[in-house]
This record gives sequence, structure tokens and C-alpha cells, in this order.
Amino acid sequence: MKKGEVSFRSRPSLTINAPYRESKRQLAQYAKEGMLTVEMEAAALFTVADVVGARAAAVFMVSDLLTEDGWTVSWKADALKISLVWPR
Repeated sequence: MKKGEVSFRSRPSLTINAPYRESKRQLAQYAKEGMLTVEMEAAALFTVADVVGARAAAVFMVSDLLTEDGWTVSWKADALKISLVWPR
């Protein structure tokens, strides 16, 4: 990513096994701990990699924002579309 001059941040991520399971208090604590993302796929990926003895990595793209002011669904936002390569 550095070679391609892609902007990124490396931070801890919370992987959870069910959507919308985290509470406001938990999210506040996770944010305080520096967690930048909440997602549902990485745990399975890393578990399978561990079982089969493979290496694994995860890269996340932020598509929704959850703040104290509420949830902003932004995966359809023009700025996000511009930053990705969309099929033509």
C-alpha cells in the first residue's frame, strides 16, 4: 500500500460474530482503546488460517460511520465510489 501511495491507518479492529451486538458502552470503550473498525469477517478468516497453518491478513474499507451522533450509512457516497475501482 505504501508503494502504491494508498492512504491508510493501522489500528486494532474488533471482530464480532453477530451484527449490531455491541452496546454503546462497549463501543465507547473500544474507541478509547483505539479500535478503528468493527466487522464480522476477520475472526473466521484468521481461525481458518490458523487451523490450516496459513498466513492471513485483513484490510478494511470504512463504509459506514457510527458516532455518538448516530449511524451514517455511506457506502453509496460519491467520495467512496471515487476512491474505489468500480466495475464498468
